[in-house]
Amino acid sequence: MTDFEFMLQDRITKIRSMNDLYDLKNNAYVSFSGGKDSLVASLLLDKALPENNIPRVFFDTGIEYQEIRRFVFSQLAMDKRIRVLKSGVNIKQMLEEDGYPFKSKQHSHNVAIYQHSGMTRTNEMYLGRAEKTNFLCPKILEYQFTPEFTLKLSDKCCYRLKKEVAAKWEKESKRPICITGMRMAEGGYRNYQSNCAVFEGKDLKKFHPLKPCSDNFVETFLKELRYPICDLYKEPFNFKRTGCLGCPFNINLKAELTKLLEYSPKQAKTAYTIWKPVYDEYARLNYRIDNQLLEEIKKEKAKNV
Repeated sequence: MTDFEFMLQDRITKIRSMNDLYDLKNNAYVSFSGGKDSLVASLLLDKALPENNIPRVFFDTGIEYQEIRRFVFSQLAMDKRIRVLKSGVNIKQMLEEDGYPFKSKQHSHNVAIYQHSGMTRTNEMYLGRAEKTNFLCPKILEYQFTPEFTLKLSDKCCYRLKKEVAAKWEKESKRPICITGMRMAEGGYRNYQSNCAVFEGKDLKKFHPLKPCSDNFVETFLKELRYPICDLYKEPFNFKRTGCLGCPFNINLKAELTKLLEYSPKQAKTAYTIWKPVYDEYARLNYRIDNQLLEEIKKEKAKNV
């Protein structure tokens, strides 16, 4: 038995076990983003629980890559279990009122706390001025914990566009368990969350069946099934991950914006329109993107003015 075969059987067994315990068929839904991981989670669920009618829910934030939308709606034409939910949120208004995402959810959250309540013990730790923590603020961004930094930051973006919508749908559909494609191998805070089951009290809230699965497992699974994937993973884009268009949290932002500028300039311009204050600050710091790339996007944007 190969490593892939062992992991595949292990995950199928885990899904069946969780279904026996929590009746996933009637109590759960799949958070379906159109990316590789949520696709594999959905397909793996079908292997473990054939002919299940568990809904696949796509949260249409209004700032999805057009390739993701095309892929999801192509799947919708073949799979009637897919649901499309919209937040109805005015994105620019939300960002101006709540604050912009910057660097990471943790960083944005910490800066938001500072901007609202001043310096706290949590931020003292984040800045390395107290006991050690797993996440430290980069030196280049410490200035954001001063009164001189006025760009409003927040980690609420994902909550407003997805989690808030999900919570409402869970209540209405009476399906409180969310199945995701989250994996530890994705890195970041996921490295510190090894459990594939997340509880609130005694209630199962999230199930991550792919949590221990490697990148190689995902690629092998899709290759063996010969299942279509979103065009963003193919030439000429070759994206490693997907998410919201031009998301400032993306550590590969520069490479992906460069690809968009060359092969889908309209999307590059849209990303700059949405995230302009953050991109401008990133370029000023030469952090994640640089002035040269930003000027090229601005030139492209000016062509249609």
